[in-house]
Amino acid sequence: MDTYVADETTNEPVLQTQPVQIFELDSALQYKSIQTQQTDDYMQQRHFGRGVWTWDLNRDGRVDTGVTHQTEPVAVLVNHSESQNHWVELQLVGVTSARDAIGARITLHDQGFERAGWVVAGDGYLCSSERVVRFGLGKSNSPREFTITWPDGSEQALAALSVDARWLVVQGSAPYRLD
Repeated sequence: MDTYVADETTNEPVLQTQPVQIFELDSALQYKSIQTQQTDDYMQQRHFGRGVWTWDLNRDGRVDTGVTHQTEPVAVLVNHSESQNHWVELQLVGVTSARDAIGARITLHDQGFERAGWVVAGDGYLCSSERVVRFGLGKSNSPREFTITWPDGSEQALAALSVDARWLVVQGSAPYRLD
């Protein structure tokens, strides 16, 4: 069954599907479409999408995607891109803060500059991304330091976390590497 809406200009029913849109951040820090590089059947078709969420399905450090649709089953898109870059993922569990740590800020201290990531809720229509904060690190593979500002305002410093790993951080405890 296809889903149609009325075209406001002609009042004729029109199928409201869209092509999949994928963008890549280039070296000039500009997003560019890489849609033409995609050869998979799913990527070449138009869909009536409803929600998108992300997670690292196979724990390889590359973000995978799930897509819900109004007129077809859920699609799971596994990221098989090749990269020599490094990454760190942090999964937080609050103790005196809310257990899911929504609103926590994680600051990466990296060679004289800082980057921040937040634990967020409500990512898509009737779906939610994995509650992990990811940092891409480029070519450098040296251990990283972080500061977590928990939702209750308390702070926790994390020193020398190794890269290419997911870390579980329970509020007030030492981080635990999940491999």
